[in-house]
Amino acid sequence: MREENAAFLEFSKHFRKHGLPVPEIYGEDLNHGAYLEEDLGDTTLFQLLSKTRSGESVALPVVEALPQGG
Repeated sequence: MREENAAFLEFSKHFRKHGLPVPEIYGEDLNHGAYLEEDLGDTTLFQLLSKTRSGESVALPVVEALPQGG
């Protein structure tokens, strides 16, 4: 689990540095398996995709909200 937390934190920091809307990481202590992050609400990306998905297609508003390029 520690590796997953470390990966999550690194991805979050990287995405935030590039201006993507991800939770801010306020503090971390991976030695104790803890980090404190900003709360962005109750809807997860998975829930949004599950609601708007049709087969293997993702709804256009979801696609348009995702960052393009890199």
